[in-house]
Amino acid sequence: MNQTTDSSIRKNSILLSRNRPVALVVGAAGFLGSHLVDKLLEKDIQVIGVDNLETGSPREAGKKENLGIAVENKDFHLIIESGQRMDLDLDRLDYLFILTESPWDLNQILELFKKFKCRCLFVSSIDLYGKESRKDLNWFKDSESKIAKFATDFNLNARILRLGPVYGPRMHFRTKDPLIRLIRQTLTNDLQQDITLEFSSRALYVLDAVDLVLRTMFAGSTAQKIFDGVLPVPIKVAEIKLVLLDPVWYENKGFTPSELPPWTTPNLEKTIETLNWQPGCKLVASLRKTLSYFKDNEIEVPELEVGSEKLEVGKEEIQLDEQKKEELELFRRGSEGKGGRGKGKGIKWPKFSLPLPKIYLFGVLSLITYALIWPGLLLGWGIYTFQNQLNEGLKNFANGEVEKSLGNINRANAGIAEVKSVYDSLEPFKKTGLLKSQFDQADKFIEWSMLSIDLIKTAAIGEQYLLKSLKAVTGEKEQSPADYFANAQIEIALAQQNLSKAEILARSSAVLSPDLIKRLSLVSILLPNLTAQDGVKSYLVLLQNNLELQPAGGIVMSFAKISFERGKLKKFEVKDVDSLEGKLNIYEEPDFPFNARQAQWFYSKVTGEKVDGVIAMDATALGKLLAVPVSAETNNLTDLANQLFNKLFFLPQNNWLEIGADIGSLLDEKHLSIYLNDPKLFSYLDSEGWAHNLPRQSEQNSNQDFLSLIEANLGDNKVNR
Repeated sequence: MNQTTDSSIRKNSILLSRNRPVALVVGAAGFLGSHLVDKLLEKDIQVIGVDNLETGSPREAGKKENLGIAVENKDFHLIIESGQRMDLDLDRLDYLFILTESPWDLNQILELFKKFKCRCLFVSSIDLYGKESRKDLNWFKDSESKIAKFATDFNLNARILRLGPVYGPRMHFRTKDPLIRLIRQTLTNDLQQDITLEFSSRALYVLDAVDLVLRTMFAGSTAQKIFDGVLPVPIKVAEIKLVLLDPVWYENKGFTPSELPPWTTPNLEKTIETLNWQPGCKLVASLRKTLSYFKDNEIEVPELEVGSEKLEVGKEEIQLDEQKKEELELFRRGSEGKGGRGKGKGIKWPKFSLPLPKIYLFGVLSLITYALIWPGLLLGWGIYTFQNQLNEGLKNFANGEVEKSLGNINRANAGIAEVKSVYDSLEPFKKTGLLKSQFDQADKFIEWSMLSIDLIKTAAIGEQYLLKSLKAVTGEKEQSPADYFANAQIEIALAQQNLSKAEILARSSAVLSPDLIKRLSLVSILLPNLTAQDGVKSYLVLLQNNLELQPAGGIVMSFAKISFERGKLKKFEVKDVDSLEGKLNIYEEPDFPFNARQAQWFYSKVTGEKVDGVIAMDATALGKLLAVPVSAETNNLTDLANQLFNKLFFLPQNNWLEIGADIGSLLDEKHLSIYLNDPKLFSYLDSEGWAHNLPRQSEQNSNQDFLSLIEANLGDNKVNR
C-alpha cells in the first residue's frame, strides 16, 4: 500500500463550514483513530485529525496510509504535529476525541476543550482495573486524573472509555491478546504451531469499538462517567483458532461461538444499559475481513519467534504422495511402459473375433453394465468398505491400537474415494436439478465421511505422538520429548477443527466424542509444562485412603515426590507418611486448593524441599488405574502407588487412551485432584472443573444459595467403604 502523499495540512487556520458539526480527533492516523475518522465523515461531521505520526503506541500512532480513504474527503483536515506544539486557530469545535496512547502533552488540547466547552472523550485502557503495575499504564492513569480534574474545575463535559483489545483491518499486532496473536500467526502461516494456555478472549472488532466510542460521546447523561469496552461474553480461544483455519467454511455453515459465562468489569453493565450497546459484528465475518485486508493489500506482518528449528510436519506423507502420483502416471500409460510410448513390453490386450450382430449385443450389454450395474456395485462396495473400516478403526482406536486404527482409516478412505468417484460421474444428471434434495444429502454425506476420516486420523496420529513423548519422558526413548509434543499439539488441533466441522455439518455428534478430543488437547498442552521442558519441576503426591473419609478426600497414608528435568523423569519415590513423623496435617478446610497449599507448606517445613504442585489420589483412583479391587482391608497404599508409577512410567504396552479416559473420570468424580502453582496452568484445570474448589461469595453469585455436605471419619475405622 502506498503512503498517502504529504499534502496534509500544516497550517493552523482551517476553513470550516458553519452549518455542520466539527470533531477533533487526536491520534487520527492510528488503527482505531483512522476508523473513527471514517465513521465521523460518513455521519457528515467535519473532522480535524491531529497526529505526530510517531510509531510506538499499542494502538499504532503513525501510519498515514490508514487515512487513505479520509484524505480524499474535502471535510477531512490532517495536521501533522505533536501535542505541545499544536496551536490551532478554530472558529468552533463540537467534539474532542483523544485516542492517542503515546505520552502526549495534553495542555494545548485541554485549552481547546476549555475554550469551546465542547464534549470530550478520552479513550483509556481496560487494564487499569488490573492489579498488575505496568509502566505503560501510568500515562493512562495520570491522563484520566488530569482530564477529570480539569473538567471539574471548569465545569466541562468529559467522559472516559476504558477500552480492551481491538482487532480488524489496519490493526497492529503488539497488543497482548490471544485472538490478536492468532490472527498474526494465521497471516504468517504459523497457526498450527500456536499453543496457548489462555482459555478465552474479549477482544472487540474495530467497528464495534468505534460504535461504542460514538455512543459514549453522543449519548445523553454520559458526562463525568467512566464506561468499559470489552466483549461482554468471551469467546473460546480454541474456537477462534478453528475458525481461522478455515473462515470461509465456517461462515458458510453459519457458525456461532459457544455460550460462555459472561465476565464483568466494574462499569460494563452500566455501559450496556446506559448506551444501549451490544457488539453487532459476527466473529467469523470479522476475522475473514481482517485476514482479507492484509492478504489483499499484501501487507507484511512480522513473524513470531517460535524457536530456531521449524517443524517439518507431514514431510514423509508429501514424499509418499509424490510416489503415488508417479505410480498412477505409470498405470495411466498402460501398455506404453516405463520407457515411454511404444517402448517396453507393456500390457498385451486379448483379440476378439465375433460376428457383427453379437458385437452389437455385446456392446449394448457392456454399455448397460458400464452405465448402471457396475457403478452401482462400486458405489455399494465403497460404502460398505467405508463403514466397516471406519467402525474397525474406531474400535482399535478405543483399544489403544493406534497402528491398526490408522490402517483401518486408510482403507476407509479408499472406500469413500471410490464412492466419490462414482458420485462425480453423475454430475451431468445432477445439473438438471432433478432429485435436488437427494443430491444435497449425498453431498453432505460425502463431506461428513471425509471429515470423519480426517478426524480419526489426526486424533490417532496425535495420540501416537503423545505416546512417543511419554516414552521420551520416561527415558524409553533417548530423544527429547519436545518435538513429539509439538507434533501432537498440531495433529490434535487439526482433529479439533475436523470435529467442529463434522458437528456443524451433521447437526449432531461426530464419530469421536468432543470430550475425548478436548482431553487429548488438554494433555498435549499440560504435559510439556508439567514435565519441565526448560527446567526442573517437582510434585508432591498425596495418597489418601477414602475408606476412612476426611474433608480433603481421605486420610493420608503415604506420599510420593516426582521430579522432572528438561522433559525427562528424574526420579520418583514413595514413602509412608510416618517418615514425616506425623507432622503433615492438611485438614483445616475442605477446599482442595487451600489444602494443597497447606500440604506444600508442611512438606517444605519438614523436608526443606519445594514442589511445584500437589496431586491427591485416593484408594479408588489407585484401584481403577491398576485394575485391582479395593477393599476395606486396603491399608498399604505405598505398595499400590509403587505399582501404579511403575505401570505409568516403565511399562511400554499401555492403552493410554483408556488410561486418559480413566484419569478424566477420576478427576470428574474427585477421586483425583490436581493443584499447580503456575496460575495459567491451574486456570486451565479450573476451566475443566478439575480445581475442586468450593464456590466463593461474589457479586455474580450473591443471589444464589450453596449447600455442601462434608463428612469426616473420627473413629479410626474403614466404615466409609
